[in-house]
Amino acid sequence: MKSISIFIGFITTLVLSSCNKESDVLSVLHYEDQTLMFSHCLMEDWGAHTGTHYNMDFTIIGESVYFEKQTDYAGRPYFVFSDSVDFFVLIELFSPGTEQFTTGTFRKKSRDESFEEIAEEYIYRRFLFGTAQENFSAIEGNVKLVAFKNGTIRITFDVLLNNDNRVSGTYEGIPEYVEGYIF
Repeated sequence: MKSISIFIGFITTLVLSSCNKESDVLSVLHYEDQTLMFSHCLMEDWGAHTGTHYNMDFTIIGESVYFEKQTDYAGRPYFVFSDSVDFFVLIELFSPGTEQFTTGTFRKKSRDESFEEIAEEYIYRRFLFGTAQENFSAIEGNVKLVAFKNGTIRITFDVLLNNDNRVSGTYEGIPEYVEGYIF
């Protein structure tokens, strides 16, 4: 009887721990010897303005920052950072095709490559990591974007910055959506 109770307890623990796999992800960034927490994400939909790829930009911010919604002269919304910027990550992703954005693993686009030459590839054109004091851009590395059913996304990245430091991290959450406008 005791072995049956232990077996049932083991199965219950196994089932409960496997069901919580996605919720165990922390939204954190690792830079030098620091671990920083993400708080929010802004997702800007720029559409298929390149003619070969669909463009979405993601701005992920730290705990002491928040987005302030503004309106331009034509009544279109845009967002700015609050005054207290601890850190942010801006990623400009391009998925192949022009109908819709698709998830995948994105590599850094070189300046020498045209969008037409790499029409079937997942790429990012810009990756910026910024603090209140300075900004750095990625020179190599990968970004992976996964979408979940309820609007939740997971972005993971591990890139080498132009200051020879690596930055890596994961953001999981429901982003604030805004439609981008090409002026």
